[in-house]
Parts: sequence; C-alpha cells; structure tokens
Amino acid sequence: DYWFVQFDFPDANGKPYKTSGGKMVFNEELKREIPQSWDDGTFGNYCKSTGGFAFKSSWWTDKGLKVVKIKDIEEDNTINLNNLSSANISNDKIDDKFMAKPGNVLIAMTGATVGKFAIIPITSEPLYVNQRVGYFNLGKEPIKKLPFLINSLNQVYFREAIFTLASGAAQPNISNEQINEIQLLIPSKELIEKFNQMLSHNYSKILINQKENQELASLRDWLLPMLMNGQVSVGEVERELGLVAEDKDGYN
Repeated sequence: DYWFVQFDFPDANGKPYKTSGGKMVFNEELKREIPQSWDDGTFGNYCKSTGGFAFKSSWWTDKGLKVVKIKDIEEDNTINLNNLSSANISNDKIDDKFMAKPGNVLIAMTGATVGKFAIIPITSEPLYVNQRVGYFNLGKEPIKKLPFLINSLNQVYFREAIFTLASGAAQPNISNEQINEIQLLIPSKELIEKFNQMLSHNYSKILINQKENQELASLRDWLLPMLMNGQVSVGEVERELGLVAEDKDGYN
C-alpha cells in the first residue's frame, strides 16, 4: 500500500517518492495522477490467468491424480490439502499446463467466494487444476515474480472489481479474460524487480514452512493412533524424534 497506492516507494535517493516531491503525471485512462514512468495496464500484462482442466464426471474416484477445486481454496490464501478430490484418467493424458506448480497462484472463478486466491504449496505429489479455477503461471521461477502479484491481488479494488464483474447472474461467475482485463497500475520494471527481490525470500520461507507443517501433520496422524492404543509411549516418541537427551547415566 505504501509503495503502490500512496506512491511513497523509495526514490533514487532512498526517500519516499511522492512525499519528497517526485514527479506525478495525470493519466487520462485512470483519471488520476500517477508517478512518472508508470503506466495503466491490466493483470494480464503482468501474468495471465488461464483455466483449469474439465475432468469428466466418470473420472472422479478415491485414488488417482490430486485435483484442486474451488472448495479447497481458503480465504487465508492457502490450499486445504486434507480433502482433495482424486481423478483416475486411465489412458487419457492431461497437459502439463494444468499442473499446479508450487509458488504459482490459483483463483476461484465461480461461487460466493469468487476472487479468493491461494499460493500453491510444495507437495509430495503433483496437483492439478480443476475447471472454474484460474491459474496464474509465473514461469520457471515463480517466487521471483510472486510478491508483486500477491500484493496486487490483495488490493481492495481487485476484489471489488471481481464482485462487480461476477454479479448479475444467479451464481457469481467470472472468466479468465475478464480477470486478465482488470486494471493494474504498472510501475517501472526496475521498481517491480526491486520489490520482488525484497520479498521473494519471505515467500520462499512461507512455502518451506507449509511443507514442514504438512510433514508434521502426517507424522502426528501416524503416531496418534499408536499412542492411543499403547503401542508406543510418549517418552519413546520423544527419544525417536530427538526431543529428549539422555545424560551419561541414561536418565532423561
């Protein structure tokens, strides 16, 4: 907000741009003043949203490819991995462009929570994108472009634009074309790169933490039944995990 709404990003001297008298110019398209060298653009100019795969109803099964649906996208920008649907495509093949690669972003395109989005986590098996879920593919190294996209999606006007475009039908609905045409103020390339460089490490850490949380949750689910039926003791678990150190006499 400080950089891209108030326009007080660091200028060449490290001072807040607008507050320090940075040059502003009136933009006819946006009907407002914006920093010189910035331009009005769209989300599609930065990263296009594409659609998911239309899985056949006969493919849904208990085992198979893990598929992310709208219901799995949480409002806290995460994906609930606990109850993902599975699809058995038999001899059919799904293009890799429908594979949800870690560090990219998914967005709900239908329903009451249209516009909610999530960062794709690191998982032990590949995830695929279902139809009516938009997919922002940031390229080979998504983390390097992720911060500016998340910052832009978090702006209040983006969700308002989504709701406006999606209204008018019995069920809120928006297309990828409409998402890609939502206005986005585009800063200079240098400033976007600076912002992404500043925060890319943070997002890398988020993905790593999410992966570790998944592993801990799996370990908990494996150990809890054994603890409950007495197969192992708490002390044994602690020693196995290296949580308890024994002294030279063998006492904890």
